[in-house]
Amino acid sequence: MSSNNIDNKINIYNNKLPVLEMILFLFKSIFKILIILLLIILGILLISIFLFRTEEFNTLNPNARILPNGKKNRKFKDRWVDNIFGNEDDGLFGDDNYWKNNYHKPSFWSAYNWAALRNPLHNFTKKIGVNAYITRYDVYKYGSLIYSKAYDINDKTYQMIRFKKIWKNNKRTDIYIGYKNFNINKVPAYYIYQFSMKFNILRKN
Repeated sequence: MSSNNIDNKINIYNNKLPVLEMILFLFKSIFKILIILLLIILGILLISIFLFRTEEFNTLNPNARILPNGKKNRKFKDRWVDNIFGNEDDGLFGDDNYWKNNYHKPSFWSAYNWAALRNPLHNFTKKIGVNAYITRYDVYKYGSLIYSKAYDINDKTYQMIRFKKIWKNNKRTDIYIGYKNFNINKVPAYYIYQFSMKFNILRKN
């Protein structure tokens, strides 16, 4: 059974799943995850060297960490390194709101954590994410399992698999992998979101 909105752009299919398509999407997603893990491993091994090749720059985020003595934030001199391990919004020392509870002042260690561990994940998922005008949205539901597909103006698809269940003991399981297109509530419209993963297993609401 399916139900459509007024202009037939959002389609909901109950008790129906395109299983083979979902399996193919999972394999593609696993490949992307392996690339992200590889970048993080490279960051752990190499970033300490490149942290000595940095330069000052003006960050785009007003909440970026303010350095002592009025010094500007920094970025990597090597452009390819900055594209993977840098951050055009927050610099090497990160968003002040993000780090203030863990690092009370900028240091080599705070920059290392931000650049080697956090930034590769953020930068890669942002680059393979969605920045498009979505023209159609299909949702397949089977019990607690949801498979959704968003189509952009060029008919490129952005998929997500989600398993969401509320248990009797007031605990919930929420697992998803893919593009966060379950936030779509109006089509056609412009959307921005990243490729991401989330695993909440038997957590209280």
